[in-house]
Amino acid sequence: ASAEEDNSEDSGKSVSKDSKSDSSGERSVQIIIKPQTGSGSSTDSSEGQEPQFLPPIL
Repeated sequence: ASAEEDNSEDSGKSVSKDSKSDSSGERSVQIIIKPQTGSGSSTDSSEGQEPQFLPPIL
């Protein structure tokens, strides 16, 4: 029973770690894209000729 419990915990820990890493990575990308989009939008409104720069970023 002890061995079984250990195995279960190890498996759960591994999955949890993987899941957390994946989530963190995905979120990191989203966070990085958000600031860029906001900055582009701000410049776009100020210059008006920035719209051409927005498509490449996307």
